[in-house]
Amino acid sequence: MNSNIINDLINSYTNRSSNSFITLYNQNNTLVLKHLKYPDYLIKLSNKDFESSKKQKDILSLLPNNYNNFSRIYHTQVDNSDGNIRTLEIIDKINGTSKKEYTNLEIINTINSLKKLHTNLNNISNRNKFFFPSLKDLFNGIISNAHMSTKTIATEIQSYKEYSSFINSKQEYITIADLVYENILIDKEQINFIDLDPLILGPKKLQFSILLTSNILIQSNQFKILSINLIKKFFSLYGYNDFNREDLISLSIFPLLILSMRQVDLNTLPKDDSSMYYKLKVILLLIVKELANMND
Repeated sequence: MNSNIINDLINSYTNRSSNSFITLYNQNNTLVLKHLKYPDYLIKLSNKDFESSKKQKDILSLLPNNYNNFSRIYHTQVDNSDGNIRTLEIIDKINGTSKKEYTNLEIINTINSLKKLHTNLNNISNRNKFFFPSLKDLFNGIISNAHMSTKTIATEIQSYKEYSSFINSKQEYITIADLVYENILIDKEQINFIDLDPLILGPKKLQFSILLTSNILIQSNQFKILSINLIKKFFSLYGYNDFNREDLISLSIFPLLILSMRQVDLNTLPKDDSSMYYKLKVILLLIVKELANMND
């Protein structure tokens, strides 16, 4: 993408050329605009941290040009033109539709696509020059602010020696910390990722566990049949056949982080199969039960 296109897009937005843009998305403090002259690129305004956006832009630029199942960031800047401070990004327009429910084939394709993306991110030769927060630092800080009901479950999980070995293992793998369905577009058999924020460093298996607990396991058709055997089946599809306590620990991370950040009271949370919080609570309780049942 050349600088002339970037300048033209920024100038059109700054000058409020409303007849030049189509609004594609305007929810959850995020605005996505398509320029009629440059339909292959989008302007995205959000509350994403600007420094995080810059690092994401730089590291994605190091991936091969022929690898195109994610949305690259070509330009990022702070914007306060409407009185609100937001991060403005120019990104790829990626084909596909976000889906709350996947077919079996779509699950397999998503697993394989994530595995490829995770491998490519961690094969970048000079990736160590980028500073990303580690899971250990992020996790400990967030859990300290959780509701007592979540802290109680966290404390039980942390009592296992496998928690210590997992959280203190080498935090060297770049990991996409949020893989909710809105961030994954399905275009027939092609799986595209549109927002890789935030990026953190963690153990290798954390990435797949986040896909399961932020997306696949909370899909209604999977949640209805939720079991440890179902989870083991998915781990096997990813290539992890030796399921153990550390894998259970890795599966607890996303639910604990989300429930802690939202300060959810698990004791008063009503049964509601449409609620993400309720589903994450059920997943956590299943993990706690299996941790106790699994042999040392």
